[in-house]
Amino acid sequence: MKPTLLHAVRSAILFATGICAAGASHAQSYQFVDLGSGQALGINDAGTVVGSFGPNAALWNNGVMSLLYQGPVTSNISTYAVAINNQGQILGNGSQHGNPFAVVWSPSSYTSNFDYLHAPGNYFTVAYGINDKGVIVGDSGGYPAMEFAGSTATGTILNFPNGYSNAANGINNSGVVVGDAYSVSADNYVAVEWKNGSPIVLPGLGNGQSTAYGINDAGTVVGKSNWNGGVISTAAEWSKGNVITLEGYGGKTSQANAINNAGLAVGFSTNPAGTDIATLWRGTTAIDLNHVLSPAAQNAGWTLTDATGINNNGWIVGEAYNYKTHATDGFLLEVSPVPEADTTGMLLVGLGLLCAITCRKRALRGGAAR
Repeated sequence: MKPTLLHAVRSAILFATGICAAGASHAQSYQFVDLGSGQALGINDAGTVVGSFGPNAALWNNGVMSLLYQGPVTSNISTYAVAINNQGQILGNGSQHGNPFAVVWSPSSYTSNFDYLHAPGNYFTVAYGINDKGVIVGDSGGYPAMEFAGSTATGTILNFPNGYSNAANGINNSGVVVGDAYSVSADNYVAVEWKNGSPIVLPGLGNGQSTAYGINDAGTVVGKSNWNGGVISTAAEWSKGNVITLEGYGGKTSQANAINNAGLAVGFSTNPAGTDIATLWRGTTAIDLNHVLSPAAQNAGWTLTDATGINNNGWIVGEAYNYKTHATDGFLLEVSPVPEADTTGMLLVGLGLLCAITCRKRALRGGAAR
């Protein structure tokens, strides 16, 4: 059966669509948002950013900052937020007269109240991670790693044999916890993964200590591992019990702070001069996030030094330095949407291709006849 004109046009349009899609995949860009003189430490999938502004925990919605509840005006409390889940619960830490404590803000009481996290034995608490079920991880008294079933629950200790737990830094939605612990047998800190409360030591790179900072829902873990007793600290990724090195920029220090469900990791890497570079890893390949800044942002003096969080839409938060004003601010990189290909344009491209093919066939026939 001979192809009809409609079939040919459809094929041409599909071909054109493929060209447009291929171009679009390389056209992804980011919009730089200066969040002001504070720290941006966490972001959820809705794009809400949390961190601090001065001595106050803060959140940013669409680049607009709001301060979170700080406690009574006369209490001399300072706070900062470290993470926000997709339910809007914000995890943070506070300090009063030098005594630290962990807190949780609920969406209904961002500006009026927070809940304290309590540890057994009245130890102070420090929190680092929260999942979408509201399970929280951190440590207590600087010694045992802790897990909290909710903002009002007393924490339970995450045990580590032949040593003592140091910190639980991250948790995924399956409840797998990652962090580090001091191993008496190794006389060193080792990266650890807790599954159902049972610790598993993650292999390190070289002879140095290791720390795990983040884990995604697939169970891929990121952090750092040291070579030669800590002389060189390298960003690392653990998957299915194996550790791999994430590329850097030739300096002595790199670290992966977070990873999203697409497997994109963020952190920083130093160059040979010792300059910190905010870094995105696709697989093991490092991407300098300064390369995605617009000419306007670069000309304004901004350079990105550390990426502290990434959401499942690829939005990134971290720390930026302005070499013209000497300001250190929090930043947000929003992924700019790629415009949908114009159907009329694709149709014209398809018809153009069809015309070219038809004209060539006629020319060939004419040549054969002669």
